[in-house]
Amino acid sequence: MNTRQIITDSEQQQWRTLLIFMVVVGYIATFATAAGGDTSFSALQIIVGVLFGIAYLVLGMFDAELLGHFGEISRNIIFFGVQCSLVFGIGILLGPGGNWLIGLPLAGI
Repeated sequence: MNTRQIITDSEQQQWRTLLIFMVVVGYIATFATAAGGDTSFSALQIIVGVLFGIAYLVLGMFDAELLGHFGEISRNIIFFGVQCSLVFGIGILLGPGGNWLIGLPLAGI
């Protein structure tokens, strides 16, 4: 017997709010760690890092709408590829200081 998981609008909104919260906490932890340590970020690194975070949020919140016209396997491959690109981009851009930014939002998933 097939059972479908139905996500209500309220649950979807809670999930999106949690994702936003986790990304914001990741940014706070990342930049607080940099401010308290010997790591410093240039303005370009901060701007690109924030853009990666925005891309992560948009993909996480609207993946069905953005990738809905692809088949399920293609959608999963594209989603995984973009997520890996964002993770490696943040890791390369922010170095060890970006670990918080990468790890905290993924902990919620």
